[in-house]
Amino acid sequence: MKGNKGEWSEIYTFLKLIADGQLYAADKNLEKIPNLFYPIIKIIRREIEGDYAYVLNGNVRVINEKHKKQLFLFRHSNLSNKPKSYFKK
Repeated sequence: MKGNKGEWSEIYTFLKLIADGQLYAADKNLEKIPNLFYPIIKIIRREIEGDYAYVLNGNVRVINEKHKKQLFLFRHSNLSNKPKSYFKK
């Protein structure tokens, strides 16, 4: 598989957001505020062939937005703490 640093950063960020299920707030120095976070309910990805929604509710449902059809369903726990391992050499 090939890709530049920016492309791999996008994939890593996407997987990390799904795995964590929340996005922490930060202070003016960009330091994480541990007790202030925003739960992630849905991530929408725009692709050439259409939009895909990744709905997080204990499981992760991947939905084709145009056809309102569920494409995949997998356990959220299958992803937790794994994004870093996906990118090890």
